[in-house]
Amino acid sequence: MAQAVTNERATGGSPNPVDQTGLCLLSLDGGGVRGLSTLYILKRLMTQLNHERQKIGTPALKPCELFDLIGGTSTGGLIAIMLGRLEMDVDKCITAYNRLIKVVFEEQVHRIPFNLSGDIRPRFDSGKFKKAFEEVIIGQGYSPAAPFNDGKAHGCKVFVCTATKDPYGTTRLRNYDLPRKSRVPATISEAALATSAATGFFDPVSIGARKFVDAALGVNNPAEEMETEASDIWCADSGAVQPLVKCFVSIGTGNPGKKAIEDELLKFLTKTLIQIARETEETAKRFVARWRQHYDQSKYFRLNVEQGLQDVGLAEYKEQGRIETATDQYLDEQQQIFQMRDCVENLKAKQKRAEATLESQVDEYNKSRVPGARRSDDEIAFLKCLNKTDYAAIKKTIPEWTDGTCRWILDHSTYKRWLGERSSSILWIPGDPGCGKSVLASFLVHHLQSPESQEGLHGDVCYFFFKDGAVSQQGALAAMSALLYQLLTSTDNGNILSDVVRDVHDGGKTPEDATGTAESLWDILMKAGVKQRSGSFIFVVDGLDECENWKVFIDCLSSHFGKHSKKDKPYLKFIITGRPYTFLETRFGGMQTLTLNLETESQAICSDLELVARAEVDRLASIWELSQALQTKIVERLIKLADRSFLWIRVVFGDIRARADTGDFNGMENEFDEILSSGDLDETYEKLLARASNRYPGLARTILGIVLVAKRPLTVGEMITAISIMTGSQSSHHLKHPLPKPELSIKNICGLLVRIIDSKIYLIHQTARTFLVETRNLDGQKPTDQTWKHSIDIFSHEGDLAERCMTYLLRCCRESQLVLVSNETQQADLEAIIQECIRRHDFLGYASKYWTYHFNWSVSRNYDTVITLVNLARQLIDTQSKQFLTWFQISWTGESRSGLCPQDFTPLMAATFFGLWTLVRKIVDEGGDIEATGSRGQTALDMALNGFVSHGVKPRIMAKQLLDLGAQFHSPPQKGTVKLLDHKGKFGEVSRDKDGEEFAFLFDRVGWDHTMSIGDRVLFHAVSDGTGNGGIILALHRAGDCADN
Repeated sequence: MAQAVTNERATGGSPNPVDQTGLCLLSLDGGGVRGLSTLYILKRLMTQLNHERQKIGTPALKPCELFDLIGGTSTGGLIAIMLGRLEMDVDKCITAYNRLIKVVFEEQVHRIPFNLSGDIRPRFDSGKFKKAFEEVIIGQGYSPAAPFNDGKAHGCKVFVCTATKDPYGTTRLRNYDLPRKSRVPATISEAALATSAATGFFDPVSIGARKFVDAALGVNNPAEEMETEASDIWCADSGAVQPLVKCFVSIGTGNPGKKAIEDELLKFLTKTLIQIARETEETAKRFVARWRQHYDQSKYFRLNVEQGLQDVGLAEYKEQGRIETATDQYLDEQQQIFQMRDCVENLKAKQKRAEATLESQVDEYNKSRVPGARRSDDEIAFLKCLNKTDYAAIKKTIPEWTDGTCRWILDHSTYKRWLGERSSSILWIPGDPGCGKSVLASFLVHHLQSPESQEGLHGDVCYFFFKDGAVSQQGALAAMSALLYQLLTSTDNGNILSDVVRDVHDGGKTPEDATGTAESLWDILMKAGVKQRSGSFIFVVDGLDECENWKVFIDCLSSHFGKHSKKDKPYLKFIITGRPYTFLETRFGGMQTLTLNLETESQAICSDLELVARAEVDRLASIWELSQALQTKIVERLIKLADRSFLWIRVVFGDIRARADTGDFNGMENEFDEILSSGDLDETYEKLLARASNRYPGLARTILGIVLVAKRPLTVGEMITAISIMTGSQSSHHLKHPLPKPELSIKNICGLLVRIIDSKIYLIHQTARTFLVETRNLDGQKPTDQTWKHSIDIFSHEGDLAERCMTYLLRCCRESQLVLVSNETQQADLEAIIQECIRRHDFLGYASKYWTYHFNWSVSRNYDTVITLVNLARQLIDTQSKQFLTWFQISWTGESRSGLCPQDFTPLMAATFFGLWTLVRKIVDEGGDIEATGSRGQTALDMALNGFVSHGVKPRIMAKQLLDLGAQFHSPPQKGTVKLLDHKGKFGEVSRDKDGEEFAFLFDRVGWDHTMSIGDRVLFHAVSDGTGNGGIILALHRAGDCADN
C-alpha cells in the first residue's frame, strides 16, 4: 500500500482519502478490574505514536483526537466514555479508573447472593459507584446531569453497549444522533452506570421507564457492534464500511482463565462468565476471519494479554500491580512489538477526522483510479431494489444451538458426500415440526462461514429463513432477492455486480423490472454463477414448506438441478430444510438431490435433546438449589416426553422461568410434576394460554390475532398503540389502562406463545399458528370459548386490524396535521423526514403501508365488517386532504418508490391503485365519474392497463372489473400488453379457466391488434409459452387473434 501511495505522489496523483482521513476505530472489551490492562496497552500505543509525531514536529494527541469512533462494553464502555465523551488522556484515565475500582470494589454490601424471595442481590454498592463516577465527571468540568448526547457535534463519536433487562436485549447508547435509530435520553452518568451494571455485581440502572444492565453476555467484545455503528454513521445505505477503515484497534482485558471464573462467589455467575469469556474470543475469531484483508494489510489489530491474568477476578481491585506487570510482559513479546510498530505506522499518517462524506470521497477516488472498482449509482440503485427484506433480523429469531449439539451432521456420510461433490447439488433435510430444523440450518450457516470450516469450497454462503407471519419472508421473490443481495454485496463479487448491472442496462430494463419476479432474479443468479471464477455459491434455505408460492421456488431449482438440465451450468450448492410434505418430496426426487431425513436420525436427535435438557436444567440449578436426584429425574422425564421435539423443551422451560419470575413457583418438585405432566405440544399450549390469559382473556385473543395476521412483525410500541385503539366493533377488545413492563406483560398475556427479539414480536413457532388458527370441525361447529385450539378466526382479525389501522390514521394524521414534504424536497431528505415522522408516531409506518392489505382481505371474506371498513376507507382516500397525502407518501416511499407520491389522484384512481375493488364499485355506484382523469389525462383504467398499481395488486383483474363497470378504452397501453403478462411475456400464472375468461374479456373489449413492445402478437406468446395454457389460447382465438399470426 505504501508503494502505491508513493507512486501516486510521484506522478502528481491525489492520495487515497482513506490513507489520510480514513476511519480510525477503537473497540474496548469488558472485564472488570482487568480493564486496567486495556488502558496500559492503550498507553503504550499512544506513547509510541506521540513519540513519532514529535519527531516530525506535530503535537501529541489524546485518543479522542485520534479516533473517529470509540465504543465499549461494560468497563470497556466506562473507559470509552472517559476517553471519548469526557476527553481524558490515558494517564488521567488510569488514575481515575484506579480510584473508581478501589472505591467500588473494596467493600461488598451482600455476601449472600439471594434474598429470602429468591431475587438476585448485587454484591457491590451502586450508589458508591454513581457518586465516584460523578466526581470524575465534575473533575473534567461537566455537570453530573449533563446529557450523554447533548445534541452537539463531537469530534470523537462514542457509543456504549448495554442491555434492556426485561426482556434481555442488547442496545447502544450514543453521544450522537442516527436518523434511523431511536435515542435513549441518558446522562453521562446514566450511560456509564448502564454499561457497567453487571448482573450480580450492581443494581440495574433505570433510564426513563426502562431498566438496563451491562451487555457482557452477548457483546463483551463489541467489535461487531463497532462495525455496525460505523456503517450506520458513514455508509448507511451501502453498509460497506470495510473500504473506509484506515485502522481498527480492538483491545481485550486479558484471558481470565478458568480458575478466576470458578473462584467467583455465585455459582450462576460461573456459567455466565465462562460463556462471556468464550463469546469474547469467538467474536475475535469471527471478526478476524471477515476482516482478514485488513489484518493482512496491518489495518486491523487485536491486542489482548494471553498469560498472567488467569487468577485475577473481575472485582480484585488490589491486583493493579500484577495487571500492569502481565501487560508489560505481553507487550514486550516480539510479536506484539511488531504489532505496535505497524499500528503506530498506520495511525501516524492520519491527518484529520473522517467526514460524513468519506464514502463519496473514496468512491470518487476509486472511480478516477480504477474505473468500476467502486459501486456506481446504477449498482446502488440495483442493490436497493434487492434489499427488500430484513433477512438477518429473521435469522436472529432462531434460538441459539446448545454447545455440542448439531455437530453430528458434520460427520454424517450424506452431508460429507454433498460437500465433497464438485458439482451442483441439493442437500434436502426434511423433518417434523419442532425437531430442530431451523436451529440446524442456523448452525450450518455459522459453520460454513467460520474459519473452522475446512471444506475447501471457497464459496460465498448466503441464507434465507422462510417465516410464516412475516409477509416479507413468505415468498419466493423475497428469498431470491435476499440470496442475490448477499451474493452481490460480498467483497469478492464486485466485478460480478458490475457485470450484472451492465447486462440489465444493456437489456433495456430498469432495476425495478429486472428484480420484479423470482424467475428474473433466478436468471440473474445463474448468470452470476457463470461469472464465478473459482469455488461455489452455497445457499442455505430454511422452511421451504412455509413459502407461500413454493412452486415458483421449486421450479427455479428444477431448471438448474433437474436431471435433464443442461450440463454447462454454474456451480451451486443448496441446503434446504422443510417439513416432509409429499409435494416437496416428489419434486426433489426429480432433481440432483441427496436427502438427509431427520426422522431416521433418532440417535443423533436424542443425544442433542439430552444435551439441551441438561443445559436447561444446569441453568436452573445455578439459580435454585436443585438436588442431583431431582436434576436427573427432570432430564429423564424431559427426554421421555419430548418425543424428539426441541420446541416442546423450549416451551416447558419458558413456562418454568416465567413462573419463577412472577413468584408463582412453590414446591419445586410438585411444580415440575405438573409442568411435565404431558409431552403433547398442543396440550402444553392450551395449559399455558388458559393460565396466562385469566386476567386479560379478550386482550390475549386480540394480541395473538394481530400477531397472526400482521404483514410483518410489530414492535412492542406498535402493538401497544394498536391494542389501545378503541374501534366500533363489538367483538374488538382494547387496552383500557397502560401495561406495566409492556414486553413482559405481552409475553405473559399470550402464555409465552410469542417471542420478543429486538423489540419485535414473533410467534414462537409455526406449530403455534397451526394450533391457534380456526378450522371448522366436521360437523361445522366452532370450538367453545373456553378452549384455545383452533379458536382464532383469521378473517375476523384481518378486519379488526384493518379497522385499528384506519382509525389510527384518521386520528393521527388529522390531529398531528403532518405536513411531510414539498416539491423541492430531495430524496435523501424525504426519507429522513419520513423516518423521523414514523419514529415519533409508533404505529404510523405500519398502518400507512398495510391497511389496504387488511382491508382487501377482510371485505372479501368477512361481510359483517364491510360497511364499517368501507366508511373508514372513504375518509382515508379523500385525495384533497392532508391526511391522504401523509399516509400515501409513507406507503409510497415504503414500497421503495422514489420522489413524491402522485398529487393528482381522484378517489377512484386511489382505490384502483391500491386494488380496493369494493371501494371502486361503491364510488361508481354512488355516481363517481369512472372516466375522471388526473393532471396527466390518465383514467383509472389507463393506470390498470399500464400496471401502475401498488405492489401485490393484479392489474389485469382491476382492468377487467373497471371495464365491467363501464370504463371506456381510449388508447393502447404504453407498453403494449407486457404488464398483463409475466416478466418474459409468458402466461405462467394464468392456467385456471377463469383466467382464460378474464383474458378473453379484456381482448374482446380492448382489441388486441396492438403489438407487444417486442413486436410479437399475443397469440404467439400463448402458443410458445410451454406451460400448456390451452385455455388461454382458446380464449385468444375467440377474442379474434387469428391463428395465422
